Amino acid sequence: MQLPWRTIGGIPTSLTSGETAKLRELAKDALVLEIGSAYGHSAINMAQAGAELVVAIDPHMGENPDSLERMVVNVAVHGLQDHITIWCATSQSALPLLESGMFDLVFVDGDHSEHAVAIDIREAWRLLKPGGTLAAHDYGEDSCPDVAAALNAWRQPDEITDTLWIARKP
Repeated sequence: MQLPWRTIGGIPTSLTSGETAKLRELAKDALVLEIGSAYGHSAINMAQAGAELVVAIDPHMGENPDSLERMVVNVAVHGLQDHITIWCATSQSALPLLESGMFDLVFVDGDHSEHAVAIDIREAWRLLKPGGTLAAHDYGEDSCPDVAAALNAWRQPDEITDTLWIARKP
């Protein structure tokens, strides 16, 4: 499967409409951690769906050097500054600083290398409350084979929506 980037509501994203709908469902009334934000499409959708708060971690560098400025504008345009906290950092530097078991939902869509995904999902699992949900994007995406390799090496999903891999913590 190849997910093309397109602009929805003025914000570039590669999420499908089904993936966006699933994230909105999972985020309702949840404290959410997002690893990888780009321009803010997923964070905004989760906040609009009723997330208590979305903590969005992304270094905002590399191939999207203007993503931080554009995300800040996108969040402001949607009036969600009180519902989305933007943390400009790598996941490997930020996640160890967070308290175990504090999030209801962790959405992983950051560095797509196998090593980075493995670290992100291990840390995400630690950060989830019992009964929480881990969702990882680009599972089965042709251009991101390392995502599936890292997830398959860890465990089987409880559910898949397009390329959104979902596991629930007991």
